[in-house]
Amino acid sequence: MFVAKILIIDDDAELCEEIAEILTDEGYETTVINDPRRGREAGEAGNYDLLLLDLKMPGTNGEEILKALRGRGVRKPVLVVSGNSLKSVGPESADTDDSRRTVLDLADGLVGKPFDIPQLLARIKTLLDDH
Repeated sequence: MFVAKILIIDDDAELCEEIAEILTDEGYETTVINDPRRGREAGEAGNYDLLLLDLKMPGTNGEEILKALRGRGVRKPVLVVSGNSLKSVGPESADTDDSRRTVLDLADGLVGKPFDIPQLLARIKTLLDDH
């Protein structure tokens, strides 16, 4: 039986553990990484079936991770989970409209925080089924 592996990259450790517990209860295998730099390395390694990625993190942000993954040819589905709903993506000096477009073009979906658990699970299932 196939068990999908989900990589979660988010600096909010408590939220990650909650998401991981929910996903594990649904039959998924999860890996949680709270450090964006380590998360980028894990994302590039590609040992997962779907990536849940927060955008706003200290240091390397989710947009940079997403660009790096796509630039290296990683085509695994990425579901962006963002508390700011892409209102302030990217560096302060960047044009937020361009950043928003970039993220939406590179990601496979977006779920805003706080999120509805059934909605999150449905988006994950759809992305896994499509890939």
